[in-house]
Amino acid sequence: MSVTGVEVFYGDYQFKPAPLMTISREQYKSNDGTVFGGGYRVSVNGSLLPESVQGTGLTPAEAASRSSLPTAAGHQFDGYGNAVSSFRAKDDLLYALNNDGKLFSVKFLGDGPLCSGYVIYTSGTRVNTIEFSSNDQWVKKVEYSVEIFSRTHLSTGTGLGDVGLYNSEIGAYDIIVGSGGFTELQSYDREYSVEVLSKPNQFGTGCTPLWLQVGVSTNAQTIEGAETKAYTTYPTSADFDNVAGGFLDFAGMVGGASGFDPVLTQRNHGLNILGGSYNWSDTYVMKPSSGEYKGKNVPTGNVIDTFNLDVSSSLEDAIITVSLQGQLRGLEPFVGTPTESGSGSPGPFGAALPANNKMSTAIFAAQSYLDDALYANTGDGSDSYPTKERGHPLLFDRASTAYSGLGSPSTILLRLSPEPISKSIAYNTNEGTIGYNLSYSNRPVNCYSGALSETISISRSFATDVHSSLVILGRANGPIMQDIGTKTASTTECSIEAVVVPQTGYTCTGDFWVGSPTGFYQALIDDVASGISGTYETYFLTASNVNWDPRTGRLGRTAAWIHTDC
Repeated sequence: MSVTGVEVFYGDYQFKPAPLMTISREQYKSNDGTVFGGGYRVSVNGSLLPESVQGTGLTPAEAASRSSLPTAAGHQFDGYGNAVSSFRAKDDLLYALNNDGKLFSVKFLGDGPLCSGYVIYTSGTRVNTIEFSSNDQWVKKVEYSVEIFSRTHLSTGTGLGDVGLYNSEIGAYDIIVGSGGFTELQSYDREYSVEVLSKPNQFGTGCTPLWLQVGVSTNAQTIEGAETKAYTTYPTSADFDNVAGGFLDFAGMVGGASGFDPVLTQRNHGLNILGGSYNWSDTYVMKPSSGEYKGKNVPTGNVIDTFNLDVSSSLEDAIITVSLQGQLRGLEPFVGTPTESGSGSPGPFGAALPANNKMSTAIFAAQSYLDDALYANTGDGSDSYPTKERGHPLLFDRASTAYSGLGSPSTILLRLSPEPISKSIAYNTNEGTIGYNLSYSNRPVNCYSGALSETISISRSFATDVHSSLVILGRANGPIMQDIGTKTASTTECSIEAVVVPQTGYTCTGDFWVGSPTGFYQALIDDVASGISGTYETYFLTASNVNWDPRTGRLGRTAAWIHTDC
């Protein structure tokens, strides 16, 4: 046999018989129309029938068959039709409604999804008015009219029943499935805020992606008597795509972006046990994986890349310097590096480092990005150390773009060298950032590919007339000068200074010359001598010196020649 009917409760007081109700929405607005609050007014109109309906729902005949009446808190009348019972029933209702904030609920008792389950739930209640009247002199029937105000949300519907886990962003949710039973929510609100952390930056062949910071603020209010705990569902990728896409459309950034991969970087929680409320505020940083703002020709990884450049040139010097300064901000998830062992080796060249040489997630991401930006795409050749810049890696490409736009004669005649003349790297482990300062120049490439730096100078003294000088005693005009019909020999001097990566361990054994590039530079000296032999018929080597510091990798090489035309 199916069961039908309606149960109406305020706290533990049950309205019997079930009253009639009307519900109206009220909003509080500022002068500009902004809604900053509101609530619901519920008018409850019913009758108290103490003779036939007790608080327990038993008739006098049913009650007489029991040794004691079932307990129903607040209900003290005994089922008799008289003025005393009527006033007791009225007092019971007054007693129940004298407390604000109680759970007010309405539940259908029928079968099926449309006729069963709770249809109203709210605990943010205030009883505004209570009025009583009777048309039979308070003997058998008492009419009442009650106005209840809900200051937050009032959940309404048909057969809400077990609605399961909530999956929307804004709304009022009634019964949420929880472990061991039901956990009730009176309200659940979620708000998003979006901020552009870094706009796409096109400079050279690379373009950095769009980086957004999305704040997610969520508030939950439990109904009266429900457990106060962390109610949360996290936004999905589709949610972030919708929020970010809407923001970009509103901002006029056409081109589209989707496939956001959010990184949770910050979380704040608040829990009000007595008030039954819970709130949390999350901060996500993300970039798109598809669309016009995903970036191009830049290293992968969760790293925000910002930079600026300076170009210095002068007509008095053909060498032009390009300075590139930037910051790489790696993203540290809210969970952070899980253990003291860290997240991995520092960068793609970290395999040669000790196994325990680790970095936090943010610094590791920034370091890997920097390694790729400095050394990736280095071109052909294996005649140098593995981290030598060659070809067109990202950072050099940026410097080249600034160099080509200078418009100096030097930019036409000389190429910018991919090897920086100076590097400065700064690590901020607290912020998870790496700052870099690189200087490039258009100096010619080194003769020796393994040289970190190289300075070569050559000087020549040409032949001059030889004369005699005869000093005469008392001659006021000075000595007598006389050409003796011959010339001095001409000379050539060559000086080389180079710095290479020093070899380690050999100096202590006495093998000091290991790692010295003396052979290469001797060949260079021989080429200079060969050039002299092609210019002059007679020449002699007058000086040949080499100086090598094995600890610093600094080599000095000098040679001098004397020569004549025949």
